Amino acid sequence: MSDGRKRLAIGATLLFLLVFAVYLPAIRGGFVWDDRLLVDKNPLVTGKFNLLSLWFQTDFPLTWIAFWLQWLAWGKSAMGYHIVNVFVHALGAVIAWRVLVRLKIPGAWLGAALFAVHPLCVASAGWISELKNTLSLTFYLLSALWYLDSESKVQSHRH
Repeated sequence: MSDGRKRLAIGATLLFLLVFAVYLPAIRGGFVWDDRLLVDKNPLVTGKFNLLSLWFQTDFPLTWIAFWLQWLAWGKSAMGYHIVNVFVHALGAVIAWRVLVRLKIPGAWLGAALFAVHPLCVASAGWISELKNTLSLTFYLLSALWYLDSESKVQSHRH
């Protein structure tokens, strides 16, 4: 394994450990506010929608599908939903780090670590119902990372 890959693996692992350590209380928590509605009253679970109709008739189809898949995995156990939210938030922090590196921002890892544990993220990472936020951030950052990668390839082909 090259030094670059080792640094990437260590940095990503540390970010994941940091996020899970900080959000451990949320993982052990139960359902809050409208979490129960999104699990028990999920239109896929209740049969109101199927995958096709859900995709075209709701505001957050990917989130609803994610809730449905989680329902199939752990039903009414809140811990599984919390683990997924925290995992997706940690993944977002790792991708944010990679975007900051691509942008040549000094202290990129520290910036991603601060984002990962910032109190502003508690609602998104700690509440099951806010999965849409962690999912959208992850896909947004992936888009930015892929754009930066493609832009650097274009630049290298020009020279």
